[in-house]
Amino acid sequence: MEPKIKLGNEEQKKIFKNLYSYQEDASLFLLENKHGLICEQFGMGKTVEVCAALKVLHETHQLKKVLLIAPEENIGDAALSAATGESIGWLGHLNKWFPDIKINPIKGDCQERSERWQQSGLFYVINYRHLIDDLAKTLSDGNYLSSFDCIIVDEVQYFEKEIYLNRFVRMVNPKNFWFTTSLPYKNVSTIFEFDKKVSVEIDAVLENRYERKKEEVTGSIPDILRQDVWLELDGEQQYEYNAALSNVSTQIGELYSSGNPYRFQAKVFFLLHQLKQICNFVGDNKYSPKVMLLLKHLDLILGSGQKVLIFTQYDKFGTQKIESILQEKGIKYSSYLAGMTVTEMEASILNFRKDKNIPIFLAGLRAAGVRENIAEVPYVIHFDQWWNPITHWQIENRVNHPEDKKIKVTNLNVYNYLVRNTFEEKLKIKLSQKGLLNKNIIESLSAEAVTKLIRDDEWLEMLGIMEKDESRVHATKDAASITTEEKFIEQAKGFFNALGYKNLKVNGAAKNEKVIIQGSSINKNKQINMVAACYFEPDLPATSIKDFIEMIEKIKNVDKIFIIVNGEYKIKSKLTLNNNVTFLDRESFQMYIDQFQIFP
Repeated sequence: MEPKIKLGNEEQKKIFKNLYSYQEDASLFLLENKHGLICEQFGMGKTVEVCAALKVLHETHQLKKVLLIAPEENIGDAALSAATGESIGWLGHLNKWFPDIKINPIKGDCQERSERWQQSGLFYVINYRHLIDDLAKTLSDGNYLSSFDCIIVDEVQYFEKEIYLNRFVRMVNPKNFWFTTSLPYKNVSTIFEFDKKVSVEIDAVLENRYERKKEEVTGSIPDILRQDVWLELDGEQQYEYNAALSNVSTQIGELYSSGNPYRFQAKVFFLLHQLKQICNFVGDNKYSPKVMLLLKHLDLILGSGQKVLIFTQYDKFGTQKIESILQEKGIKYSSYLAGMTVTEMEASILNFRKDKNIPIFLAGLRAAGVRENIAEVPYVIHFDQWWNPITHWQIENRVNHPEDKKIKVTNLNVYNYLVRNTFEEKLKIKLSQKGLLNKNIIESLSAEAVTKLIRDDEWLEMLGIMEKDESRVHATKDAASITTEEKFIEQAKGFFNALGYKNLKVNGAAKNEKVIIQGSSINKNKQINMVAACYFEPDLPATSIKDFIEMIEKIKNVDKIFIIVNGEYKIKSKLTLNNNVTFLDRESFQMYIDQFQIFP
């Protein structure tokens, strides 16, 4: 169902600026339908669509109390979102869209949840397991739930037992009742059977639906969208993780004190591999939190008739365990693993591409690196990943690039499985703080160069072996220290030199609106051409940047575009869908200047 209205005022237009066109349509659909279902394939941004609609209702004083029910893996983490700068799950997105509004995550044991239900606030967020428990206890009389005027049920198919949804619907009477699902409508409509009273309410939701597939909006979204999914270790994993860390902490500390950086790094990286395998599986257990999440994601992807690549670094605690699970579930797959001959690998790829009944391609990360092009699929899952993101970017670059240019491919959704309360969380924050997650900037560096950007004491800090050494922290240069245009351009040249770009050419005299820097680098025997526009004056219209980007995008041999602004980057609208365009404001630019020690 398409929206019946268009935005009629500037405030709503401002709210929808950061949405893709189809997401704006979905948000408008929700606003026009008090009861409705968003039915979009996995990874299309249903969370953003709902948040935008909620923002409009809030700005127009049409929200009093909102209940959001979601699978545990979709709940997210507000603190981690703030630390990494990424919106993780519902809590991360809600905090971004409503920074001054109290959000109550309903979590903990029964007593703690009971207390959280009584706290004041606009948003209440709970997972399915806790809601079902509370329906029988804290919420059993139904009076409290009737106070919510807006209820969102995310991935509604997870109300697996109809009795729970029947009971829940009888307790609520929201003005706005919205469902979302990643499954096709035909799948969802046959899941539930309701008694007559409940059926009227649910039918009102299911009959009003907004349904889209990825292939319908391919030209409206970037080629690659990445998302981290965070899990917790189970009890056995936590015990093994702590034991492994404790066993080598003293030895690593002694190597650090000895001043031998090579032995120190070798020991640290050995430990990282050990800890990462524990985060995957423990001992003979073939089930783990990661596997349970993987099976849920496979339900959504395969349920929509799509294919997926699954990558892992490890054999015994990776591909072997995953193969065992897939075989147990009767799911067909092709494998592309270390130890296979080239002929076997090529046959496996061909089999996956041609057989529609094989939806999964399971690959060891190292084995996947030997071929230029892997397959054309809409989803990639990194079951685990090395600390340096360059490894995974290189793999992703070999996906969705068909040799036959007539083959139409959708955008690629990439999911990274990570574990909270482990070194992975501290590492993610550290990489974010250092700007080492910006693909367009970092992928041109060698693995050795990236490794040097993390000090030995920082590894100890992330592993919890040593407290943060404040005396070693580099003092960041004051962002206001760029006092002249000449200094600004010299720093920009130094920045691109550090990234490996040579033969730099500078065009544009001082006092012009912008100065253009061009250069090239070599990456895996391929020349990468770069064009950068450097704007010294902090205030400039969006049209100027947009026009420049559109002009450069028409030049076929330009691989990367940089926009560097000597001020705060205030332009919030999407100027391009091109993943190869990088925007740096004064603060982020100075962060890299400090990282690369460029002080002309």
